[in-house]
Amino acid sequence: MLVAAILAIAAPLPALAQAETIATLVVNGETLAEVLAIEDGDSLFVEAEILLPFLVGLLDPAVAEALRELADPIGLDDIRSMGMAAMWDPSTLVLELVLPPGLMPPRDITILKRPAPPEGRPIKQEGFSATLNLAARIGVAGDGGNLYIPFSVESDLFLNVYTWVIEAGADIRTSGTPLSLALGRARLVKDFTSAGLRLVGGRIEVPTTGYLSGPRLVGLSLQSMDFRRTARGMDPPVDDIVVDSDATLRILLNGAPIRTVHLGPGTYRLSDMGFATGVNDLSVIVEQAGSDPVTIRRVVPYDLSALARGTMDFAVSTGILEETSPRALATGFVRYGLTDSLEAGLGAQAGFGGFLGQGSLIVASGIGNLGLEAALVLPLGSDDYVTAWAASARYRLGFPGRPGLPTVGLNARYSSAGFTPPLADLPAQPAAPTLRVAAVVSMQLPGSVAAGLSAETSLEPGGGDASYAAMLTLQKRVAAGLTGSCTVSLSGTSGGSLTPGMTLSLVSSPPGTRRSFQYTQDAIDRTSSFDLSDASGADTELEWGVRGRNVLAAPGQASALSGTARLRGYSGDLGLSAALDVDPEDGASGSVYLSGSSALVYAGGLFAICRTVADSFVLLAPRGDLGDRTVTLLVGSASSGLSAGQGDIASALLPAYRPTQAFADIAGGEPEDSVKEQFLVLSPGYRSGTVVRPQMKRMLTVAGRLLDRDGKPITWVPGTVVDASGRVVGSGFTDGDGRFEFYGLEPGAYTVEWLSRPPSAITFELAEDGPVTVDIGECVAAPRAAEGNP
Repeated sequence: MLVAAILAIAAPLPALAQAETIATLVVNGETLAEVLAIEDGDSLFVEAEILLPFLVGLLDPAVAEALRELADPIGLDDIRSMGMAAMWDPSTLVLELVLPPGLMPPRDITILKRPAPPEGRPIKQEGFSATLNLAARIGVAGDGGNLYIPFSVESDLFLNVYTWVIEAGADIRTSGTPLSLALGRARLVKDFTSAGLRLVGGRIEVPTTGYLSGPRLVGLSLQSMDFRRTARGMDPPVDDIVVDSDATLRILLNGAPIRTVHLGPGTYRLSDMGFATGVNDLSVIVEQAGSDPVTIRRVVPYDLSALARGTMDFAVSTGILEETSPRALATGFVRYGLTDSLEAGLGAQAGFGGFLGQGSLIVASGIGNLGLEAALVLPLGSDDYVTAWAASARYRLGFPGRPGLPTVGLNARYSSAGFTPPLADLPAQPAAPTLRVAAVVSMQLPGSVAAGLSAETSLEPGGGDASYAAMLTLQKRVAAGLTGSCTVSLSGTSGGSLTPGMTLSLVSSPPGTRRSFQYTQDAIDRTSSFDLSDASGADTELEWGVRGRNVLAAPGQASALSGTARLRGYSGDLGLSAALDVDPEDGASGSVYLSGSSALVYAGGLFAICRTVADSFVLLAPRGDLGDRTVTLLVGSASSGLSAGQGDIASALLPAYRPTQAFADIAGGEPEDSVKEQFLVLSPGYRSGTVVRPQMKRMLTVAGRLLDRDGKPITWVPGTVVDASGRVVGSGFTDGDGRFEFYGLEPGAYTVEWLSRPPSAITFELAEDGPVTVDIGECVAAPRAAEGNP
């Protein structure tokens, strides 16, 4: 008996069987999900394809992949071997993981607050649209006893045919002479927005940079375009910030706080930050509980004129001059951002008997920003050009946001004898070698005083004439919107006398208004001028201005006085101007002009008259029977919108390639009246027309009482309203008496699917011309697949 007991005790215990269980996954104190796991004694295993998806964004991808390769399923010891803490509590069925910051992927802290994209139904531009801008001017002018009536009409036509834009323009003028007709723009424009390219054919203006000339040609041009026009930002040179506990991150740029962020444990990376041109001072202060604040300070040089890292700007053009003997020109350039502080560029131009090649470099550094350009001209089968070269350097050292530090600028430019880029009309005499040097120093002084000192010299090496100029400007902010300044200058030439100058000015621009006044007095020659203007910001307002020169002139001085007024209207602008000039030698002359401008637009079969269209436009044309109601459309951030009744058309101007939020609503209707789609996103292209056709809808209410087949109310049951297309349009509950109500329904047939036991449904229909609130009475619930019984 004793032996049997001993043998029973010594016999090995049977192995515990593995069992599946549902575990609550908690990572860094946050409950994520319920996961299927395998419990084996005191340990727990989870398949990789179940666990790892919940760790995406929380665990470094390289660590997650290493964990997958280590074991599958993944056990607690496997997790711990990677440096993480893993705890399993069988009593609460909780699997808790603690990921240290070093194993978490960096999370970006975006500094620039970019606006969220607008939400709503997208409204695209019409396939065909047209814009005709017209501006006319007529007046009466006279001088020395002569009287004449000048007259002019300027017109511009834009046809958008499925994003291909045809542009044409013509001017008609007369001023005491026979009418003259001059053709203006005549070109075809096609934008490839996804590629960021614009193709232009016809009369083109050559895009230029540096030393390249920019004549107008008849030809083709292809250039890069930034259609999004987003604010530019860069990633600051700050290493990843590791936070072990709850912390506060404060970011200061040039001494000004720009962002405060509260963070949990993890690794963070600063990104998309905006800087000013110059040497920026960036401070990042990390404050963690129980630790001293840590300050990270960086000097960030920046040049806004340089391209961002990895971006490119280029243009290529070719064409001929409009002459009896056409001459061709081919030109192009490319600029590329090598880093956020280094840009390089190349350019070339060939034609008119000469060739020009150039290179450029922009460098932003902690000791200032430097821009370099150099160009070489070679003759191409023509004696009009000689081999020559030119170079320029631009240096700027500034400290934005720190008024106590000066801003320094230096510019130098040299061109050798005969340096001339390819031009249609060459100067009569070859250009002499020229050296120009300019310098400027400016800073903010105590007492709201700004000071600037500049000097410039231009000379011709080899004995030519030289000129010199220096200027000192002091500016004082006297009060809010009132500034006074004094400028003292000295100029002269080699071998000549020096000419002094002194100018006093006063500028007033009251805050909150668009009214301005400027008075300038020359203390040397005693001439003066003033400019008074007022421009209201309303859509239909009067803008006016008065300008004068030597109004109280001394004997022998010429004087002038002029005034303008413009009435900005919904359908166009009207203007009136008058001028009077008095010269002691030539006598008096004066003029009075009346002007007007307007535009005729077409899109989607609709015509409208509006103000001159600078880019694109939108038309509001409500549909349906509105009665005495009107539809309003708020476009963008405008405080006042468009209004149109039945059969009316209203218009507004839009910027191209900038998605614009619009909101449509009914004005003057009942509370249940609305439009079918209120939130819209307008997406116009270049010189395009967009049409918004809102349609009114009535928001109806249905009420009833839900009963079972025995006539008893079905209480506290949720229901979903589905329209005839199967779309869910509402939901609700029955109350303790089986009553229900559903709001915001349009006329049509509906089914209510009730989550009763068993599932049931009812159907009903709302008429177009019925009452606003419809009581369908007692409804007997029927099986879900059967028709309801209203």
